[in-house]
Amino acid sequence: MKRIIRIEKTWLFAVFILLILAVFSGAPAWAQCTLPATGQTECYDGQGIVPCPAVGFPGQDAETAYNPLSYTLVSNVPGQETVIDNNTGLEWTQAAFQAMPWQQALQFCDSLHWGGHGDWRLPNVKELQSIVDYGRSGPAIDPIFEDAMGGAGYWSSTTSSFLVGPNLTEGYGDAIGTVIGGLYQRIKLEPNSVRPVRGCPGGLGCTLPATGQHSCFTLTSKGSCPAAGFPNEDAENIYNPMSYTLDATVSGQETIHDNVTGLEWSQHVWTRQQLNLTWQIALQLADTLHWGGHDDWRMPNLKELQSLALYEGNYNEIDPIFQDALYNYWSSTTVANASNMVWRYYFGEWAQYGRRYKTNKHDLRVVRYCTAPPTQT
Repeated sequence: MKRIIRIEKTWLFAVFILLILAVFSGAPAWAQCTLPATGQTECYDGQGIVPCPAVGFPGQDAETAYNPLSYTLVSNVPGQETVIDNNTGLEWTQAAFQAMPWQQALQFCDSLHWGGHGDWRLPNVKELQSIVDYGRSGPAIDPIFEDAMGGAGYWSSTTSSFLVGPNLTEGYGDAIGTVIGGLYQRIKLEPNSVRPVRGCPGGLGCTLPATGQHSCFTLTSKGSCPAAGFPNEDAENIYNPMSYTLDATVSGQETIHDNVTGLEWSQHVWTRQQLNLTWQIALQLADTLHWGGHDDWRMPNLKELQSLALYEGNYNEIDPIFQDALYNYWSSTTVANASNMVWRYYFGEWAQYGRRYKTNKHDLRVVRYCTAPPTQT
């Protein structure tokens, strides 16, 4: 029997009261980490699952998780159930809809009436990744969601500026598959599945950072918004624009505060060429690091790295404050169905992540838990 939880007015009122209390209690926005967890709850060594904490593999995803994935099923209209993400505040259709090209997917969501609501849209790529459960595979999503599409890719509203020869083309969109949760660049004319979302901008409680995409796109061009025939693209639904503050408290050991997620990052990158950084060595380096006046650094998980991606058609898709040089970054997130592999992130060309063996060599940018941004003088 399907578990149905009805959302009562009292529940919504309680959420509103909690938000008001947070504001008037003086609790700063950066005091809470806002990203959802990856869903990974097992620890790994180089080959398989081991008890947490994993000896010799410190600070990996499952050891440092916060905001566990949490959902509430809603049945305002029987047969049209929806799912509320208790971390991000977004509401999703429980159902997955048939595969269709990107433009048709945008139009379908824009005209959809489901669960008593008519304000559905295609999710951006960061929203779509937020519900991926990297502790699962086949599909990599919580069972509360229907995944009748057999793990096919799901469209996002985010255009991927794909490099073809010397030129960028706007003919690709980002899609995420639910077999293992990989990010793919798909030709907009090909069919991919659809899972609509609602909530934000303008809503309370939405916590994800924006993608940085400020232009609208057709199948072949980039321009101003809205693009006729392409409703509710990424750039038309911006909330929580990415914002960073540089902290130079310790000269030569600058750090960067993410003013949306609350995370603090090293500006410096430790490179594979200099340090022979296998995954294990990189985990150990992060765990023992003293940098910028802090000693609680760790390797970031995959969703934390994705939070930095800036999708506005630049070759290097990350804010210039990070001084990125097209590094390949280790994440602390192991591939659930291949425990000798881990997810790595690359901000070049179209901001992508993929699987790599743990014995490979990649780069390291460290992160630490949510802190106050530095006082500006």
